[in-house]
Amino acid sequence: MLAKIGPTTTVSLADTVTVAGQAAYQLVLAPKNQGSLIGQVRVAIDGREGVPLRVQVFAKHAAAPVIEVGFSSVSFGRPAAQNFTFTPPAGASVVQVSPGSGGNTAATAVGHNLAAGTKVIGSAWLTVLDLPEATLTGAPSGGAASSNAKPTGLIGSSSTQAARAPAARAPAAWRRSAWTPARCSTPSSRRPPASADRGAAGG
Repeated sequence: MLAKIGPTTTVSLADTVTVAGQAAYQLVLAPKNQGSLIGQVRVAIDGREGVPLRVQVFAKHAAAPVIEVGFSSVSFGRPAAQNFTFTPPAGASVVQVSPGSGGNTAATAVGHNLAAGTKVIGSAWLTVLDLPEATLTGAPSGGAASSNAKPTGLIGSSSTQAARAPAARAPAAWRRSAWTPARCSTPSSRRPPASADRGAAGG
C-alpha cells in the first residue's frame, strides 16, 4: 500500500490520541502536489484491534478539520446471541439470502445510474468527480419523480429562469395626493428687531 501511494503522498505519524475511549495512533497522509486544496488527512487507528476509529480532513493551512467522521463509542466484544434472534410475524414469508448475494434494490439502482454517467477528471489528490445532472435529478426505477425535474440549491441549471416580480406600485391614496416639499426662502439681509435698533441708538 505504501508503495502505491508513495509517489503522490507523504506518510507520517502524529501523536497518539484517544478516540471513543480507545488508544489510537494517527496516520497522516499529505499530498505532495502543492495544487491540492487538502492539507492532510489523519486516520486514527485503534492500537490493539487495528480498526480505523476516526478520519479527519484538513484544508491547506487549516488548524481544525473541515470534515471529521468517527466513533463516539465502540466495543470489540462478541455480541450476545439473543441480539440476532428474530421471530417473524404470523403469515409472513421468510426468504433466506446468502451474504453478498445483493439484490435489485433502489440503492443498487441509484449506484448503477451514478456509475454509468460518472467522469473522473485529473488524478491522485487532484481528482474531480463529474456527475451528470440526470443522475442527480432522476429517481430510482419505479420512483415518482419526473425526469424533467431540475435540481435546486448548490446544483443549478442554466436553462432555469426565475419569474419576474411585478413592478412595485404605491398605494392608491399615495398616488392621488401629490406631495411636494415646502419652499424655504432666506432673504439676503435681515433687519434686527426694533428693540435692538433702539438699544443701538441709545448707546
